[in-house]
Amino acid sequence: MTKGILVLLFCILIPEFVTGQNYVDYYNTGISHFNKAEYKDFVEALSKADSLRPNHPTITYNLAIGYAKLNNFEKAFHVLKKRMGYSAGETFLEDEEFLGLRETEYFNQLERYYLEQNETHEKSNIAFQIDKKGFHPEGIDYDEESERFYITDIHQGLIVSFSKDGNEKEIVSNVFEQGFWGLFGIKTDKIDNSIVWVTSSAVPEFKHYQESDKGRSVLLKISKKTGKVLMSYEVSGGQPHLFGDLLVTDNGDVYVTDSIQPHIYKLNRTTNTFDLFISNDLIWNLQGIAISKDNSHLIISDYILGLLRVNIDSKKITTLLGDINHKTRGSDGIYLIDERLFLIQNGTSPVRVSYLTLNNDGSATNKEVHIVDQNVNEMTDPTLGVVIDSEFYFIGNSPWQYYKNEKPLYEKWPLLNIYKLVIDEV
Repeated sequence: MTKGILVLLFCILIPEFVTGQNYVDYYNTGISHFNKAEYKDFVEALSKADSLRPNHPTITYNLAIGYAKLNNFEKAFHVLKKRMGYSAGETFLEDEEFLGLRETEYFNQLERYYLEQNETHEKSNIAFQIDKKGFHPEGIDYDEESERFYITDIHQGLIVSFSKDGNEKEIVSNVFEQGFWGLFGIKTDKIDNSIVWVTSSAVPEFKHYQESDKGRSVLLKISKKTGKVLMSYEVSGGQPHLFGDLLVTDNGDVYVTDSIQPHIYKLNRTTNTFDLFISNDLIWNLQGIAISKDNSHLIISDYILGLLRVNIDSKKITTLLGDINHKTRGSDGIYLIDERLFLIQNGTSPVRVSYLTLNNDGSATNKEVHIVDQNVNEMTDPTLGVVIDSEFYFIGNSPWQYYKNEKPLYEKWPLLNIYKLVIDEV
């Protein structure tokens, strides 16, 4: 089977803050060289693209092809093996561009690694299901007093509470009626249990989306009892934002990640000010956020780079796992449970839930990433979760794929799965 060069999808891969010569320029230059069989120049150009935009499945796949064309099979092997650490869903095994590589021991190693990366692991079980057309769950929290889950909805801008078995449901808040948009992350306040913090962003999947709201995001303080928005916090300056996940610390401060800008924002509980905490142009796409046990470091998920460790005082950023940090790429929600950091990796292929172990200061105890769930049929797009004692609940199939031209496909809307993982069994 001929496969050959993969196509780079420019439209979804360039952050709005990237300007000047970027990885796409080098990629296009490389393709021009490839079409003229100038493979050395092709590899040089794609290597530059890879350095500017790390861990891109298309760039790395094509870079491996370039090395194979130069008969540098060792380099092709290392590039493909690294790529399978986060993208093993499509096989290169029959691609004729790797004919030369097939005749080497490297190829046999890659075959074994490919099978290993696609093994099925299934430790979590479905706790309950939600049968509601158009309900688009993204974030989940738990209220200990009422023993009910609070689940956010992107499509309608709702917070809906569910009994622990999922049978009883009740709308807690409708933020559209209060002037806001789809809801993403949700966390109960650590000081006042009657308050819940939620991120809201204007995305096209929101039922009442208007183009004039594009790029607007807010942090909302909501009363659990009345559902009213008590306070809203928005960033000025004209840049587009997408607030996704959030962290509420023990002293009541709230950190918020921005998936469009390379920013983390902080709401200071004492001063009630919502300000930029950190900005770093090396950041690509922020998702989940956690804090070390000693409260000295934030752990943040960059969807492209993998897990990053941020010193709260100095704001210095380092990768958590160094040269194998790519294995943590594609993490959405991240959750520290005792000494283990659990990752919901919906940006890998196949999708997986995994964990690694941390020291008190948030540094990794070793470079091992342990797989919990992988290649589970019903777990198509897991997003965010919540820890309840020794159990971890998470949304298993947020229905992002059930839109066409940003309109919901109600007739195809799936049963929505809420999973439960018993931590002591892992």
